[in-house]
Amino acid sequence: MRRLTRNQKERAIGCLYFCQRPWGIANDMTCSIRIIECLRERYNATNCTDDHLRSDRPRVTTARQSHHLFTALPGPIPEGNGIS
Repeated sequence: MRRLTRNQKERAIGCLYFCQRPWGIANDMTCSIRIIECLRERYNATNCTDDHLRSDRPRVTTARQSHHLFTALPGPIPEGNGIS
């Protein structure tokens, strides 16, 4: 599903305020009903339509993901590979 623009989010909140059904708003904006419901919950909690904050920190990999990365990637280049 695509993300809603700021204008679409504001419009959706306005439609919800005037008692339009979430599935009707989702059909008009070609998105899922869950997006509209999450938007309503977030707006009621924070009084803001912005997405939740995303930090720029890298994700921490789990042991299973690390194992997959080590097995999927080629090994280190040997010291005496003949490249000068």
